[in-house]
Amino acid sequence: MRTYAIAAALLLSTMGIAQAQEPPNLVGVWKGTAQAVGIGPTPYRLPDGPGPVFFDQNMEFTYTVTEQHGARFIGTMASGSGKETIIGALQPPSFTAGVMLDDDGRYSVNVRDAGTIDVCYDHLYPKNKVVACFTLKKQ
Repeated sequence: MRTYAIAAALLLSTMGIAQAQEPPNLVGVWKGTAQAVGIGPTPYRLPDGPGPVFFDQNMEFTYTVTEQHGARFIGTMASGSGKETIIGALQPPSFTAGVMLDDDGRYSVNVRDAGTIDVCYDHLYPKNKVVACFTLKKQ
């Protein structure tokens, strides 16, 4: 009986290893349109007045992932005339959630499928704050 239990445990542990997921391939161009809420001026938006503002202008963002090693990736983010470096990582074991940073802010990342990533962005500084959630589609 003990031999069967050991064999079953060994089989189950190797099945888990065989079923381990690989990170999705994020290399490529991703585009999305964001609306934000914020306080104070940012490099991309000027507020209409003091205090919290709903920025109604849609802004298109392009994220280009140029290199990926396992769950880690690097690239650029561009909107209008602005361009920033991005770095990120996906969380094991499912690699569907993760984090990404640009030059001044942080993103939570949710990989919905091979062509869709949902992101939420935020940054917090003494003179300005911004939050926005939007969807990126692989081009």
